[in-house]
This record gives sequence, C-alpha cells and structure tokens, in this order.
Amino acid sequence: MSVAEAIAGWARELSEVGGPNTLLWAPERRDGFLDLSTAHPGGVSMLLAGRPTSLSDLVREPAAFEEAREVARRIHAAAADLLAERGLVAGFVAIGVATWDPPRARAVVEAPVLLRPCRLRPVSAAEADFDLDLGPTVEVNPALVTYLRSVAGIEIDPVALAGLTALRPNAGHGSQAAGFDPYPVYAALGRLCADLPGFAVSPRLVVGSYPYAKPDMVADVGGHTAWLAKVDVVAALASDPEATRRLAHALPDPVADADPEQELTPLPLDPVQAAAVSDAQAGRSHVLTAPLGTGRTQTLAALVAAAAYTGRRVLYVTPRRASLDALVERLGRLGLGDLVLDLTGAGADRSAVAAELSIALERLAELDDSTLARQAEPAGRVARATEAAERQDVLAEHVAAVHVTREP
Repeated sequence: MSVAEAIAGWARELSEVGGPNTLLWAPERRDGFLDLSTAHPGGVSMLLAGRPTSLSDLVREPAAFEEAREVARRIHAAAADLLAERGLVAGFVAIGVATWDPPRARAVVEAPVLLRPCRLRPVSAAEADFDLDLGPTVEVNPALVTYLRSVAGIEIDPVALAGLTALRPNAGHGSQAAGFDPYPVYAALGRLCADLPGFAVSPRLVVGSYPYAKPDMVADVGGHTAWLAKVDVVAALASDPEATRRLAHALPDPVADADPEQELTPLPLDPVQAAAVSDAQAGRSHVLTAPLGTGRTQTLAALVAAAAYTGRRVLYVTPRRASLDALVERLGRLGLGDLVLDLTGAGADRSAVAAELSIALERLAELDDSTLARQAEPAGRVARATEAAERQDVLAEHVAAVHVTREP
C-alpha cells in the first residue's frame, strides 16, 4: 500500500469519528436529539438571548419533561465523551433546518442552518434538571455552505449571513430584542436557494451532538495528501521503508551530569528524559514510549519550555482532554502558563481563545524594560549556573562515595 493510499484510509477513518455527519443528513435515530421547536416561548426567548435556561423552563408539561430530561442526559454524556476521548466540541443547538431534494442522494437532506455552542449542565448529581447555556457565537453551518457551493454552485457569505441575526435597537421584536433573530437568515437563504428543487427552511430548534470539526479535518487531510506524503514522519507512519530508514538514528547516550550552562529546562529530568529533550532540540524526529507513571507530562513540559526558550513553536495534539489539562497545570506551576493556548473547540466558539489572547497581551504590556533586563542579566545567569555546577559536583561526589566498596 502506498503512502497516498494510507493517508486516504486515515481520512476515511476520520470521517467516522463522532458518528454520522448530522450536519447535512437526517440522523438515523432521533433519541440523541432534543427538539425544542415547540418549547415554551418564554424559555426559548431567554435561551436565544444568551441567558442560562433550565430545561424545566423550556419543557413544562411533566410527562414531556421526563422524556426531554432522558434525552438531555444522553446528549450530555455523548458530548462529554467526545471532548474527553477525541478532543471534539460537539454540543450545539441547531437553529433552523434546511431541506431539499438533491438528485441521486442516498439520504434525506436535513441540514442545520445556524449553530450555536450549547452546554448542558446538570443542576445536581442526580441530573434532576439541566441548565442550557448557549455560547455567544453563532455561525452558519459550514457543511451546508460547502455542500451548496460544490453541488449547486451557490456561493454563500457565511459571515454576512450570520450577521443578519443581530437585531438593531428598537427593532420591535418584543421578547427577542436582546439581540438575536434567526428569521432574516431563513429569508435570505431561501432567496439564494430559490432554484433548488423543494428547498425550504423550517424554524426548528434542536439540541444535539453535531461533529462540527470533522468535515474540516477530513477535507484538510484529503486536500493535502501530496504534501503529507513528502513528510518523512507521515510516510514512516504509513510504513514507507525509505522514510523509516531516513529517520532511523540512535538517541544520544544519557548524560548523568549535564552542563548546567547548557540546560534549557526549569524542570528536573532524569538522564533519559534529558536525552529526549536534547534530541528534539537537535531537530531529530523520534517516537518516545512513555507508559503511565513514567513522567511523560514532565518530559512534555520540558520539551515545550526548551522549544519556547529557543524561539520554536510546538503543536500539541492529543485525543484526551486530561492530557492537555495536565500539561497546562504543570507549566502553570512554573509560571509558564502563558506558553499554552488551548484551541480545543476554537472553531465553534472563538470567544475563549480571544479572551486568553487578550490577557496574554496585557501581561506582556506590563513587563517593562527594567524587568526584562533583570531577567536577562548575564551576570545573574552565570552566577546561577556556577552555583548549580558546584552543587552538582557535591552530589556526584556523594554518589561516588556511597558506591565505593569497603571491605570489612
């Protein structure tokens, strides 16, 4: 199998992550979606205005609430699993659903029009009720935009279309005057798609797990196959023997007593961990096997700190949210938390990323020249390195002493 064929296989596997593509096609089962189209108008207005809204305020009839709560439990569990196991933010409320009759389609088109991140928070451990909290951002379904462009030749400006949801002051929309009205979007989309057979938009409101990031990831892999095949690490992962041969090299021998002046990490490392950091700093590719409990977070944090010190960037990709949290916590304890920008779910809700960037820029502005000068003082660095070297010598002498054989 060629490298290109292996990459195509990875793209197919990626398309299955998070389940079927519910951004375009009608789901096979409805028990994982909470339809709030007929919910109480007061609760819906509060929800769309961006205020946390309890499920019991949306569904007030007791029997219907019991059923809705069970669905909410399933959505909450599925969204939590996708975030923890795959790093995917998939909890959204779909506002408006577009349907039409595409030629030669093997499934029914049922595409959300607008997407807003939606977090379901249990109000108690028993999950007796849920608070629904919508994110501040709203976006036109990117899968719908891509499909209309590629299949029907209809160009849509998603930013301009999403901007139609913002109400102007004194617009006379009553309870929705807080700033969100999807109906202008429905009307504009209807005009753009007037020539599509059977095209219609229904004003539905559905909460569910939508694999929002998946189409972009699949397209990214599929669209860059030729480039990826030229990357030795990728080709080696696809079992290409030549790439594997080019990458083959031995790790440098662990150095028990490294020169403190040359150390680039504020973290204590054993010789094997230090060798892995040095190998990465030298620009060599390697696979580091680190089972649970062997200090992998420590080694990873050291890699990030050393790369940042030399002006390099690190992209850390992990399927588990807990791994990212551990890295952020470890760097934060060293005062290096600003080295990490968490981009999990950034495609769906950019507000958290923007806020984090703003805080980082404010901190940077607070650092005056005198502080930077003190941090970069050569004499101070030399003194600290000298002190570390002296302590290292004392420890080395102690290790040598306790290993000397002394006959009776």
